[in-house]
This record gives sequence, C-alpha cells and structure tokens, in this order.
Amino acid sequence: MTQLLTVAQLLCILCDVSGAPCTSVCVCVCDVQVSGVITDCDGVVRYVVSGSWDSKIEGASVLNGTDEASAVTGKPEYITGETKLLWQRRYPP
Repeated sequence: MTQLLTVAQLLCILCDVSGAPCTSVCVCVCDVQVSGVITDCDGVVRYVVSGSWDSKIEGASVLNGTDEASAVTGKPEYITGETKLLWQRRYPP
C-alpha cells in the first residue's frame, strides 16, 4: 500500500537528510542546495543542473568534460555552455 506524505513531512525528511535544523512545527529553515547531471542512454553526461530546492534550478549543456574526479573538489569537472534558468519559484499574487 502506498502512503502519501504531507508537505510538512517531506520538508522534515529534507531537513533530516541535509542535517539542517527544523522548527517545532517541522518547517525547514534551511537553504538546501541541489546539483546533478542528466545522462543519455549510454551514460554520457549531457547536462549539468544545480540550484536550490526552494528558489531556482539552473542547467547547462556539457560541451566537454571527464568523469574523473577533480583533485581539488573530488567531483567530476565539465566545461558547459551558457547556464539557463530551468525553474524559478513564483509566489502567488
């Protein structure tokens, strides 16, 4: 049986995963940064995405890169094209 979670429950899970504190009513008081890659069916990285889960997500196509980890950051480094806004939070009027 599938159980649906409330928004408050999902926020608490995000806070638990990120290690950020939650208030007594379980509202996340953190700015959780997200990042990732989009690959094709062969596993080749085609796009890089990053942003904040509650404000905006940006993406860029990969022009060149390697899957080997950088000595400085420990993450793969990619040369990307221009960053584009993919999603931005909009408050109701």
